[in-house]
This record gives sequence, C-alpha cells and structure tokens, in this order.
Amino acid sequence: MNGRAIDTLLWAAGALLLSALLFFSFGPDATATLTWATDGMLHAAGYAVVLTLFLLAGVWRPGRGPGPLAGKHFVIAGAAVALSIVIELLQLVFARSAQVSDVLANAVGALVALAALEVLRFVTEP
Repeated sequence: MNGRAIDTLLWAAGALLLSALLFFSFGPDATATLTWATDGMLHAAGYAVVLTLFLLAGVWRPGRGPGPLAGKHFVIAGAAVALSIVIELLQLVFARSAQVSDVLANAVGALVALAALEVLRFVTEP
C-alpha cells in the first residue's frame, strides 16, 4: 500500500470513528447503566483512538515522517478537548447531562494519543 493510500485510510478511519463518537454523544444514552469508571474508560479510549488516527494522518506517521500538520499535535489535541467541552454543553439541549468527568476522561484520552505518537516516533526513528 502506498503512502497516500495509508494517509487516506487513516483520515477516513478517524472521520468514521469521530462520526460514531458524535452519534453516541447525541443519541440515546447507552452509558446510563455503566459505572463511573467504565464510562470514563470508554470516553478516554474513544478519544485516544480517534485522536491517534488524526495525529498519524496529519502530524507524523512511521514511513512518511512529518505530515501536512507537522508540529501541530498540541493544537489538535487542544481542539479535541475543546470539542469535548462543546459536546458536553450541547448534550444539555438533547436531554442528556453534561459531565465534567466526561471532559476529564476525554482529556486523558487526548494525552494518551499524544503519548502514543511520541512512543511511535521514539521506537521507529533512528
């Protein structure tokens, strides 16, 4: 698979999973029966996976090196956390509850994604 195809696949997978994240954020509350810890882990994992895909597509990935958004990893992670805050506030309009714990879990997911990017860089670059 060539580099352009890999990048396209990463962008597409990120967009698809972001769409799923938005669907679950505004659809019926499927997490109402989960414990606080389980809900938090799902939030963190969701943001970690989506953000990792976008960071690999846009910032840096093994085999390609810097991407079109090189050096913008902290801006992208900040935008993800900002989106998380907006989603939580908009949930009030959709008869859901806005929870600070969800934003904190999403921020942890963003930190995990940043760490994953740095670990990948460390283990794959000479």
